[in-house]
Amino acid sequence: MDTFNLKKYLIENRRTENSRKVVELLSTGLEHDNKEKEIHLKRVAAMQKKIAKGHVQGDLILGINRGEYNIGDEITSLPDNLTVGGDLTVDHNRMTSLPDNLTVEGSVYLNYSTIPSLPDNLTVGDTLHLSYSKITAIPSDLIVQSIMMYNSEVTTLPDNFTVPYTLNAKNSKITSLPNNLTVEKDLNLENTSITSLPRDLKVGGSLNLIGTPIAKNYSKEEIRKMVPVVRGEIWVEKVYKN
Repeated sequence: MDTFNLKKYLIENRRTENSRKVVELLSTGLEHDNKEKEIHLKRVAAMQKKIAKGHVQGDLILGINRGEYNIGDEITSLPDNLTVGGDLTVDHNRMTSLPDNLTVEGSVYLNYSTIPSLPDNLTVGDTLHLSYSKITAIPSDLIVQSIMMYNSEVTTLPDNFTVPYTLNAKNSKITSLPNNLTVEKDLNLENTSITSLPRDLKVGGSLNLIGTPIAKNYSKEEIRKMVPVVRGEIWVEKVYKN
């Protein structure tokens, strides 16, 4: 029912002064909604032109309920070789894949996204967020600073993989670590099914194993002997402060 018909219906069926006020309020609201929709569609069209040129300055937000700068889920695909100058957010969106050779100078937010896999040659200048997403594996050619994949479906990491800052896999589906994994800051494996650690694992910060099978079967000292290149603290149990 469009704005005119709704107004007509309400006017014809009003019985009191209060009903007249309701008609005015509803009509004003509907007119405002139509104006907002027009602005929204213009914003989507402008963003589509920028995307088609292969470079988006600033953030690109493709999701719903993201506030003033949201352009909704009308955009369902992106071209290959796209560069995003800020952050890329794809959550609660109808997109089924990301393009190959995608470069994002900021962070990538795929939290709650249904995209099943990451593209080839993905470069992320800051953090890759995968919490509650459908991603199950990290590709070997990924370039990234940090990965936040807690509460994710990720089960595997590639061999000879380096994370220059932090890798947070808390509550994820990961069951084992690859050969020659390097995390230059903190590695969080809390509440995962990790039962063993590769001897060539390198962690520049702390290693969190709280709630894992390996933490239940081995002491902190035994684990440190297994993985001698852990520079920071090894956590195997929660510390409760009075």
